Amino acid sequence: MLHAIFNEKQKESSINKKKSLMLPVQTRWGSVVVFLNSLLANKQIIRPLNINERCEEGIIPSVKQFINNDTFWDRIKNLHNFIKPKHTQH
Repeated sequence: MLHAIFNEKQKESSINKKKSLMLPVQTRWGSVVVFLNSLLANKQIIRPLNINERCEEGIIPSVKQFINNDTFWDRIKNLHNFIKPKHTQH
């Protein structure tokens, strides 16, 4: 149910160009960067789902607390900025 509502909201959004949520893979360090990037790209969709009545039972209370917490999102952004590859010009 959550996935269907997420996809619905993603299609309605002009902010996001249908960027899937990606889970990291244990054997690929870069997949953590991709995961964090996808999480941040979908923040504007994830946060409202937290208060959507149709999603109420699908999100456990501890996850709801994280989704509502600005510090959580700041930490995700800081971690993403810290571990993402830095492009250097030679």
